[in-house]
Amino acid sequence: MKLQLTLLICTISLFASANDLKPYEWQKDRKRYTLSEKEKEYNEYLLKYHKEYHYEWENDVLIFYFTEHRITRVTNSEAIQRHNRIYISMNNVLELVNIKARSISVSGKVTVFDESNLKEIKDEQSNNSYKIFAIEGIEPDSELEYFYTLKKKWSSWETAYFQFEMPIKTGTLQLSCPKKLAFAFKVYFDTVKINSDTLNNRNIYSALFSKVLGLAQEKFSFFDANRKRVEMKLAYNYTRSTARLNTWTDAAKSYYRAITSLDEKSEKQVIRFAHSMGDDKKWPTVKRIKNIEDKIKDLISITERGNTGGYESIPDILKYKQASTQGILRLFNSVFSVNEIPCQIVVTCNREIKKFDGSFDSWTYLSDFLLYFPSVDGFLSPNENELRYPLVPAKFTAHKGLFIEPVAVGSIKSGIGSIKEIPPLPYTSDKNDHIITVSFDEAMEANTIQQKLVFLGPDASYLPFYYSAMNTEQKDKFIEELLRQTIPDLHLIKWSAVSSTQNELPKFEIDANFTSGHFLEVAGNKVLFKVGELIGPQSELYRDENRSTDIENPNNRSYNREISINIPKGYKINNANALNMNVLYQKGDQVPFQFTSQFSIEKSVLKIAVKEYYKEIYVPQSRYEDFRKVVNAAADFNKIVLVFEKL
Repeated sequence: MKLQLTLLICTISLFASANDLKPYEWQKDRKRYTLSEKEKEYNEYLLKYHKEYHYEWENDVLIFYFTEHRITRVTNSEAIQRHNRIYISMNNVLELVNIKARSISVSGKVTVFDESNLKEIKDEQSNNSYKIFAIEGIEPDSELEYFYTLKKKWSSWETAYFQFEMPIKTGTLQLSCPKKLAFAFKVYFDTVKINSDTLNNRNIYSALFSKVLGLAQEKFSFFDANRKRVEMKLAYNYTRSTARLNTWTDAAKSYYRAITSLDEKSEKQVIRFAHSMGDDKKWPTVKRIKNIEDKIKDLISITERGNTGGYESIPDILKYKQASTQGILRLFNSVFSVNEIPCQIVVTCNREIKKFDGSFDSWTYLSDFLLYFPSVDGFLSPNENELRYPLVPAKFTAHKGLFIEPVAVGSIKSGIGSIKEIPPLPYTSDKNDHIITVSFDEAMEANTIQQKLVFLGPDASYLPFYYSAMNTEQKDKFIEELLRQTIPDLHLIKWSAVSSTQNELPKFEIDANFTSGHFLEVAGNKVLFKVGELIGPQSELYRDENRSTDIENPNNRSYNREISINIPKGYKINNANALNMNVLYQKGDQVPFQFTSQFSIEKSVLKIAVKEYYKEIYVPQSRYEDFRKVVNAAADFNKIVLVFEKL
């Protein structure tokens, strides 16, 4: 978000000093690494990983030189393909100062990168450009080495990761800055210490990571959020004061000012616009919030972050009916303020990338925005057009954020910040229910199935949004493709769909009648019916391996399935007891995770009730086996095949 954070600029006193930067260099005629037998087993191995940050004053402006140096051993063609193409982000870069690359084969042959092959590409989605190059002719068991140095605009905070899927033999971090500046650090998922020293009137910080194991991509876990990393921030500028820089208090004031400050023209227009919302103060607060949200999101299109074309100022937004992510936040906050609906700006981050850490005031945690309404204890996502109150992206919930409460002292308005939890929505707010009735034809070769799919919550926001924009032909195709995910040979007879609301949440229902032979298989005088596949493919955790991270659910959710099977005349079911399942995850007196299935036979109808839910986001690694049993129970049910035998 392009906020006018003038506070950051004023915290840096511009005193120039001589630039003592010595160009970074590699060892010119180095030997290949000597590895143990265990190390030789790795298909790819990061032998050296060095990150360096060198802050300097140049022409009264603080900049820094960033260097990354890697030496990677690659033993096969797959590893070579993953590492022989290098991408260098040019975001915030003033100059590419230096770049070198080479490979050293097992025989000692050195192949040096030809700098004329360096290309530049642009990612249109993120609006970021990259330098890219490839090193040709790499042989198996080669050491691929490169480093580059970038001159960058100054940054008060940086993040350095020191863990990948492949292991690291040695990882080093170094940061240097003028003595009057001081940085603060925090290391995550490791006990590595940050060493500090002063040399030649400069502060030098360093850290050493040794023999870092690779981190596996695990289900129910987010890779980046669990990697070893170091957060760094410019914490003090002793030329001005001994006060800590860029605290959460500073952030609250800066973000509040940047979002709420309006010129006279904007104030007049937003007042007129707010009064056009049809708001009624006699309505319940939730109805007022939803009314304003619907009208703004139906009128204004939101441009994704990184793309061009969105407008930030309120006059431009109202004129062109298009807003950037920061512009729509400003508009929402202003309209709620004019209509006297108290709300707070919440600044947080994507927990799939990193968890908000309120104990370390790095503004890298301040990347995404919500609005909070204290009177109804609910959140709104201004940048998500499909998600409407009280639904917000789950990735911004289940951790903390900076809540900015507006305050006024006389005519002076400001924001007071506090770190609070952003709770996830309860499991009852995200439901996917199936109500299914199955009949057999006389030849026992096909089924006629009546199926009702009920989506409540997030899916019921996204599905109607796209569905409503379709013509009749597109709707037919959409419904058929949705059902074919479970029934590949679907023959659709008729269907209907309807959107509604339930307890302030969106609801989308599909009723469909179809025939299929997919679930049936004849085996002699028996007929096999794949009843478990009626609920569709399920997540599974069958692989028996050592878990390295805690379990993290994407969101709380529930699934209910009611299945009625008309038993054909002259047949009995041999193995109905296989349908009885009861797998619980106990936590004291609570059951946060559960999968149960029960059957009954009433006259000639087999009725199956399946209930599955996930009420909590986090599960400790020590309870992985218990959690896995619940997840696998659904996958086990998916594999149940009923045996129908003639009487």
